[in-house]
Amino acid sequence: TAVERSLFNQLIAGDGFAAVDTIAERATYVTLIDKLLALAASTPPALPNPTLTLADLTALGITGVDSSNLAAVLTALANSANDGTGVDTIAEIQAIATAAAASQAALNTISGYTGATGQTAPTATDYATAGVTGVTSSNLAMVNAFIAALPAGSRDSAAEIQAIVDSVNHLISQANGVADGGTFVTATDLTALGIATTSGTANAEVALFNAIIDGKAVTTVDTLAEVQAIMTVVSKITAQASGTTGINISVADFTAIGLTGVNSTNLTALMNQIAATADNGTGVDTITELNALVTAANAVAVRDNAIAAIVSYTAANGQTAPTTSTYSDATVTGVSSLNIDAINSII
Repeated sequence: TAVERSLFNQLIAGDGFAAVDTIAERATYVTLIDKLLALAASTPPALPNPTLTLADLTALGITGVDSSNLAAVLTALANSANDGTGVDTIAEIQAIATAAAASQAALNTISGYTGATGQTAPTATDYATAGVTGVTSSNLAMVNAFIAALPAGSRDSAAEIQAIVDSVNHLISQANGVADGGTFVTATDLTALGIATTSGTANAEVALFNAIIDGKAVTTVDTLAEVQAIMTVVSKITAQASGTTGINISVADFTAIGLTGVNSTNLTALMNQIAATADNGTGVDTITELNALVTAANAVAVRDNAIAAIVSYTAANGQTAPTTSTYSDATVTGVSSLNIDAINSII
C-alpha cells in the first residue's frame, strides 16, 4: 500500500544499499511496518499480540520511549487512524510517542501525589498534559487535596482522575454560597470520591447531600474528610428511614449537617419520626422535610414529657403538681381549674 511504501522508503533512507541488499534485511523492515499498521488498525484496550516492542520502536528511530511509558505510547499509536495514515511518517510516529510519553509522565505525577512534605504538587499543566480537563488555577488546590486523600488505586488512570476532577467541580458548583436549589453532585461523583451509597436509598442520599451543602461556602466541602463526614450522617438518616435497626444518630450529627432544634429531649422522638417515613428515604431527602420532622418530634416530646410528669406524680413533699397545661400537653381533655385538684389527688 501507499502507507507501507512510504514507511519503507523512510526507514531505509540514508542507510546505504548494503542495509537492504538481502531478503532478510528487507523482511526485518517489513515486519516492523506490519506490526505498526496492525497496531494502528486495532482498538484499545485490545492490542495485537505480538505488537511493537521497545526494540522495535528504537529500530524505527523513535526516541523517548521506555518501560514506564511504553503502554501509553502503544495505546496512542492504536488510537491513530485505522488505515495507517496517522503513522505513515516517522515524524508522525515520533510526535505521537512524544505526546504519549509526556502524558504518562504527567499522569504519574498526579497519581503519585500524596501531599507529603516536600513533594511537588501537580500543576494545572500536568492535568492538561495528562488529558484531564476542568482544572484551573481556581480549583487546583482543592483538586490536589482530593487526589492526595484518595487511595492510590482510585486515582491511577486518566479516567479516574477526570472523574475526581468532575466531582470536585460539582462540589464547587453546589456549595457556591447561594441557596439556589442546585443538584450538581451525583452518585457517580460520590463513587469517584470513594463514597458508597445504598441501592435502596441512593437517590435520597444524593438529594439530601445536595440539600445540606446548598448555600454553604465551598470551604465546608473542600476536603475529602468533610464530604465523608456529611455523607456519614446522611447515610445514617436514610438507614433509619429504611427501617434498619441499631442506627445511632447523635445531636451532634444533626447539628453537623445544619439542622437546628435537635436536643436530648426530642432526639428519640425525632428518630421515631424519621423511622416512620418512606423506606426509600424520600421523606428525609430535604432540609425542609427534616425541619418538619423536628417540629413534629418537639410536639411528641412535649406530650411524652407531660405524660411522664403526670404518671410520676405522687404529691410527695416538694413535688410540682401537674397543671392544666400539663394535661393539655399530654393531649388529655376535660381538665380545668375546677377539677384539677381532684384529678391530681386521684392520680
